[in-house]
Amino acid sequence: EGTTFSIYLPECADDENQADAEAVPSSADDADLTGQGTVLLVEDEDAVRVFAKRALENKGYTVLEAANGEMALDIVSSVDAKIDIIVSDVIMPGMDGHTLVGLVRQELPGVKVILMSGYAEDMYRDEIGRDASLHFLGKPFTLKDLAAKVKEVLAE
Repeated sequence: EGTTFSIYLPECADDENQADAEAVPSSADDADLTGQGTVLLVEDEDAVRVFAKRALENKGYTVLEAANGEMALDIVSSVDAKIDIIVSDVIMPGMDGHTLVGLVRQELPGVKVILMSGYAEDMYRDEIGRDASLHFLGKPFTLKDLAAKVKEVLAE
């Protein structure tokens, strides 16, 4: 026949409670996530790559995109701009993210790296733990997660 929903909201007894609610500091969601720099984004899933590229460009970054490790190597060898950070998927057909980072570091030693994966970070803890310039971002992630992680890593 139909569905009935009941929604129960707390009643605010007086203006003192309202003042307490307004005194709560703003959350990290309100943080400034804009930044500058050139990001090499390597992701084999088109939808994720398009989302991440748009998100980072909207925050002020220049994004060079590659659909796989081989394309990323071509970009590194052909572009004149300084690449500040690599954001790469770990599991990709052909060359994986770890192999890509190893090869890129021959041309760009010390470049900062964020590895993305839908698998748990525990699977990559050994590789990440040995290298302070490797960072991890789990999938799925939001625009804010990605922008915050890139800004955090670039600030180090």
